[in-house]
Amino acid sequence: MVATNNPVLAGRIQGFGNSNPPPVQDETAKTVAKRVVNNVGGMLGEEVMLTVQDFKEKGAVGAVKDAVADAGDILIDGVAGVFGWIRGDPPP
Repeated sequence: MVATNNPVLAGRIQGFGNSNPPPVQDETAKTVAKRVVNNVGGMLGEEVMLTVQDFKEKGAVGAVKDAVADAGDILIDGVAGVFGWIRGDPPP
């Protein structure tokens, strides 16, 4: 960054990111924790919204059937991954 002693020039370039940028804040445990909580809260809110939408579209029985099918797929993929790891197969 080039500093200038010319106040007119500094006034003209202010706001374009090359004169007196704001200081970058250090990441502390508090700022990281805030970001994590915000991200987790956003994900949970989105999942609740999608679950409500599934119940509206498919009804309770249809939504539960889809959830059971998805859980079965996750279980089968996990078991297949473990057996592949035991055999020495590369991960997918």
